[in-house]
Amino acid sequence: LNPLGRGIAGTQAAVATAHFFAGRYDEASNWAGKLLREYPASHPGLRIAVASNAASGRTEEAKSAAAQLLQLDPAFRVSKLRNSLGPYPPEAVSKYEEAMRAAGLE
Repeated sequence: LNPLGRGIAGTQAAVATAHFFAGRYDEASNWAGKLLREYPASHPGLRIAVASNAASGRTEEAKSAAAQLLQLDPAFRVSKLRNSLGPYPPEAVSKYEEAMRAAGLE
């Protein structure tokens, strides 16, 4: 049981995403890992784990997270990613999409 509740998951996802967009892929991956240890079925956690691991060159970890994401959400497509993200600039979303495609997602 987490005394902070599920709110901490959103914070961890936000921190991981901020590190990813800042180019700190290892930190992003670490924060995504923290989130996924507590909430292994976190869609945002799996998405940022895929992107950050792919961007840092950890291909196997990225593909593993991608497989988990597709198991959780078989209909997930990179083209639908914009619908799941906040109001990010187009270049940030493109960076995210590119990393996810590098992990083998369509």
